Amino acid sequence: MGRVFAQTVEEIDELAKKGFSKIKLKLGEQFEPEIEFINRIAMTHDMKLRLDFNSRLSWGTFSQFILKLSPQAKRMIEYIEDPFPYDEETWK
Repeated sequence: MGRVFAQTVEEIDELAKKGFSKIKLKLGEQFEPEIEFINRIAMTHDMKLRLDFNSRLSWGTFSQFILKLSPQAKRMIEYIEDPFPYDEETWK
């Protein structure tokens, strides 16, 4: 299926009705609202999530983001793309 942009749970509802089983979310701009959005998706949908931060976070911010996700939301994550800029020391 093609590229679709969803910013509300209602838009996610429509995508699920159309047969989407995986959704890629572009994140890293609004920390708390994005956590709430993902946790709400997890409460109402059974789909895989692909999270793309475009290297907008630090290691510490990313760690806090993950800790605040619900267990259900964590289970739905298929992959996480570019949470923070590559730094050889951090990735050791």
